[in-house]
Amino acid sequence: MTPHRPDGDPMVDVSAAALTEAPAFTSEMQELFVLTDWGSTQLGPVESWPARLRIIVDTCLSSRFPMLVCWGPDLVMIYNDGYRTMLGQSKHPGAWARPVRDVWPEIWDVIGPMFDGVIEGGPATWVENEILVVAAAQRLSGGASRIADLLPRRLVLAASSRAEHIAAGGDPAHYAPASPPGRGRLDGRSVQVAMTAPAREPRVEPPAPWHPLGALTGFAVRRSPAARAAIAAWEREGARVISLEEFSGSGEWGADAPVVVTGDAEEWQRHWRALSTVRSDHDLVVDASCGPEFRMLTGERGLPPYCLPGRARAWLLRAGGGAARITLPASP
Repeated sequence: MTPHRPDGDPMVDVSAAALTEAPAFTSEMQELFVLTDWGSTQLGPVESWPARLRIIVDTCLSSRFPMLVCWGPDLVMIYNDGYRTMLGQSKHPGAWARPVRDVWPEIWDVIGPMFDGVIEGGPATWVENEILVVAAAQRLSGGASRIADLLPRRLVLAASSRAEHIAAGGDPAHYAPASPPGRGRLDGRSVQVAMTAPAREPRVEPPAPWHPLGALTGFAVRRSPAARAAIAAWEREGARVISLEEFSGSGEWGADAPVVVTGDAEEWQRHWRALSTVRSDHDLVVDASCGPEFRMLTGERGLPPYCLPGRARAWLLRAGGGAARITLPASP
């Protein structure tokens, strides 16, 4: 656990573009970061973040090593794919952009002092070779009972009946039917576990589907139901869709309606002149399924923004410009 020194940001020019577009290493958490409405969270819009935070988050999301960033007075959590795996399905995605205390209330008595020490100006802290085990069960029977006997401390929360209280390992004499939620006994003492109000989940607005607006669009895509759905949606809006075999390269886009030329990666390689015409002067859409052929099709040397295959995602390159991530229309 390493402290943030609030003594100003580094003297570097770091824009928010690296975060709002995509870091170099592609991952699911990078896509979730881009889709998150940060303006509705405690951290505010990415454009208002200090340069130090942008650098730290970019490093975190680009790393394969499990990393967690906790920022602000409430220690809002941002993490990468490695840490997401550690959270498991019970914590993710609810932990995303949430205060760490709300996510880990069951072990806050252990990790809370560690955070406090760093926040109050102490040195970086770590724990070597220590395993913190937290187990929860409604009934202590069979294997659960044997595991509970190995743990040094036990918190027994209020139960709906005496039988449930005893099944959870509670002392029959301490059963209290009128106990409020969160009331229990720990180390022989009556305790009240803090109950927080449900946190507002970050609002994730799905991006609007992209539709061809220019006179000519090239569409590199593998044949699939998703590709057929996108093409059908464009045709319903008046676009004329033709194959590469039908495209002669001499005036098809002179009509009033947009023209979309489709083909898979191999077909576009065979029609190199058509590919050159489209990507130099018009719009080229490369479906995420053609990711391995992206550089060959576009002539781009760098990695494009991350697109998750199978989610109606694609890259758009306008008249030789850089790649932008878009969403393709789905079936109605």
